[in-house]
Amino acid sequence: MFVEKKTKIAVEFLRKKGVPHTGKGLSLEAGMAGFSNELGGLRVVRAGDVPRFPQPLAPKGREVLLWGYLDDQAVVVQEGRGYLYEGYFHREIAFPLRVFAALGVKRMILVASMEPLGERWEEGRFFVVEDHIDLTGGNSLRGALDGGGRRELDSSRIYSTELGERALALAEERGLSHGRGVMALLPGPAGPTPAERRMLRTLGADVLSLSLAPETMMALHLGVEITVLGLVGEKRASGSGRNGWGTDALNYVKDLLSEL
Repeated sequence: MFVEKKTKIAVEFLRKKGVPHTGKGLSLEAGMAGFSNELGGLRVVRAGDVPRFPQPLAPKGREVLLWGYLDDQAVVVQEGRGYLYEGYFHREIAFPLRVFAALGVKRMILVASMEPLGERWEEGRFFVVEDHIDLTGGNSLRGALDGGGRRELDSSRIYSTELGERALALAEERGLSHGRGVMALLPGPAGPTPAERRMLRTLGADVLSLSLAPETMMALHLGVEITVLGLVGEKRASGSGRNGWGTDALNYVKDLLSEL
C-alpha cells in the first residue's frame, strides 16, 4: 500500500472524529504532557487508535493526539513521540507528520529535551535549532516516497528562519535564557561516550537529542515550515515543573504557537 493511501485512511478517520482543518501544529516529546489544559473545545484520541499510525510501544496512553482551539485558532497536537531506539523505523516515526500536513498544517513547532555539549549551554535554557548533524543512520524518506517518486531536496532549508527568529524574539521579550545553534541527532538509547562528545563538539554541535531526526527531513519533503525548540538539561527549561516539563516552557510554547 503506497504511503499516500495510508495517509488518506488516517486522515479520514480523524476527520470523522472531528479534527478541523488547521494550518498549525505542535509535536511534543514523550513525557511532555499537560498541553490539553491549554486548549478550548478539547478532543483527544489515542495515537494507537489511528489507522496506520505506529503502535505505541510504551505504556498505554502515552501517545495521544489533541485538537482544539488556542485564541480561537484550531491547532492539532501530537503529545508523545516514539524514539528510534524503541524499534521504530524512521518512516514510521515521521508518519504522523504526513498526516498533519494532510490535515492542512503548514507550520509546526517540534519540542524535545536536549543535552548540552558545552559549558556555555547551561541547564534551563531554550535552544532554537538552526541546523543539525544526523548520526542516526537512516532517513524517513527511504522507501516511503509517494508512488516511488523522487525529487531533489535542499537540506539547508529544513528549519524556518522566520519561525526561529520569532521564537528567539519571544524568549528575549519574556526574559528567558535562550540561544541558537546546531543539534546532533543520535539514535540512542545510550548517550555518547566522552570521546564521542568531544567529536560532536569538534563537528560543531552545541546540543544533542535522541529525537526528531525522522520528522525534520519529512517536513522538508512535505513543505511544512518548522522550528525545533530544545529544552536544555534536566530542568526542562525552568519553572516549578508541570507534567514533565517546566511551567515557563509550557507557557512559552503555548504563546509561540499562538503567534504562528
